[in-house]
Amino acid sequence: LAAYNVVTLPPGSIVWEVEEEPAGTRVTGTVESSAKEGRGESVDGKIAVEGREDAIYFSPPSYQSQRGQPRRLSKGDVVEFTVVTERRTKRKHARNISLLQSQAEKTRAEREAKMLEGASPEVGRVTKARHDWGFVASTSRTEEVYYHISHVLPSESEDGGDGGGPPAQLREGDEVEFYVVDEPDGKNKGRRRTSSRRVRVLPPGTVKFEEVVAEGATGIVLDCPSPAPFSFDREEKDPAPARVLLKVPLEADGE
Repeated sequence: LAAYNVVTLPPGSIVWEVEEEPAGTRVTGTVESSAKEGRGESVDGKIAVEGREDAIYFSPPSYQSQRGQPRRLSKGDVVEFTVVTERRTKRKHARNISLLQSQAEKTRAEREAKMLEGASPEVGRVTKARHDWGFVASTSRTEEVYYHISHVLPSESEDGGDGGGPPAQLREGDEVEFYVVDEPDGKNKGRRRTSSRRVRVLPPGTVKFEEVVAEGATGIVLDCPSPAPFSFDREEKDPAPARVLLKVPLEADGE
């Protein structure tokens, strides 16, 4: 083939691809196969859209990752994009691709949902608060529960709604509501730990660790309290409790 009577056209005169109507429509789909780009060779990826039978392809330059997102799209990623038709081949292509949810995020969300199945809310008080982690003492269990700031809910707004902002910065002494899950310990391979989820700050005075069962009771001291024994391993020990023999046994409610 040879070209004759070649004429230079103004920039923008040639249209290589046409956007689907109505213009500006964004489509949501799932990556079916990844795009690959190597030395002298490029393989387009493929996106499946529910309700559409035509194939939609994409190349690596069509996706620009944002901060914190994976650099490349993988199978199972949920994406949003604009559909165009290449005039020469009539193939559909995805342009201006945005990642809505990666397959890794989806798997993590499903794992979280499974761990939370059957979990009930507990309340307690923050006993240790570092920059992004800490521990909570629960009224429902003796061991303290680990928390990470990624599972702390935003502070509530003045009207009682979800503030929608960053996670609340917990402080020691804060009263909280949370769910407890059993998960692998990230620092100790093969071991598990109890961790908190959906941590929500409560108004001061909400959490009660003790319940008054009787007032004005009298008795005889059997043992005096003593300080916690010294430990070389720096593990905190609880002080030895005191004991009191009641003169009149406490009666249960209704007796």
